[in-house]
Amino acid sequence: TRRRRPGPSRNPQLRAAVAAARAQNMPKDNIERAIKKSLEAGGANYEEVRYEGFGAGGVGVIVEALTDNRNRTASEVRSIFTKFGGNLGETGVVSFNFDRLGAIESDAAKATADQMLEAAIDAGADDCESGDEGHVVYCNPDQLHQVAKALEVRFGEPRSVQIVWRPKSEVP
Repeated sequence: TRRRRPGPSRNPQLRAAVAAARAQNMPKDNIERAIKKSLEAGGANYEEVRYEGFGAGGVGVIVEALTDNRNRTASEVRSIFTKFGGNLGETGVVSFNFDRLGAIESDAAKATADQMLEAAIDAGADDCESGDEGHVVYCNPDQLHQVAKALEVRFGEPRSVQIVWRPKSEVP
């Protein structure tokens, strides 16, 4: 668990949440009001927790939650896993199969694969995947804001900017 850092300038997860909210056309006033309310409360009553387990068919599931009551949240998450044929596991039972990365998605029409790869490298990204659906640039979560901004300057607003759990291997 970690305590939340205040303000989007010092919190890459908050920056990603703000970008995701903007992508869903949430009004700027609503975003600012939610941040202000959290800052006024001091964030002391909320903490970030992560639960890991397995869903139906043995699919690994990672649940991230922001809570003011760890016991209640653990109980609710355990109940949901059980209700849908899964089981809650120990911390690390699933996450070792994933990398925590920043991901910037852009439409394929914005650039060729080579142009996006070159821009991603110049912006400080770690990886770039291009296909018919578009481009996904991966980077360290702490650098997500800077990489996204550099790519936006060159190619326009991305489709999405978020922090993701990328699987190390996939199965059909």
